[in-house]
Amino acid sequence: PQPFSVSIVLQKNARLIITDSGGITKESFILGTRALVVRDEVEWIETVESGFHKLVKPYSIYRVYKEILNETVTSLNFNPYGDGDAARRIADLCEILPNIYKV
Repeated sequence: PQPFSVSIVLQKNARLIITDSGGITKESFILGTRALVVRDEVEWIETVESGFHKLVKPYSIYRVYKEILNETVTSLNFNPYGDGDAARRIADLCEILPNIYKV
């Protein structure tokens, strides 16, 4: 186990993550790091449906690892969770809305 901040840095700089953690599955997806998810199912199905992560059985980790190194998917062209800029847009609206609605 690592402190959260260290875990994020490790995930961001990894070439590939092998995990059974739902949290790391989502974090690595957002950070743009591919992962092999060693589980029967995943809560964050969009990470697998996008082809960015692979759901694997323990006995197939090495085979899928070798396959994934030859794939051309290196980054996401989209993020179903948003662009990370929601706070700025909300702050902008907080400045604009009082003038529009005379609050």
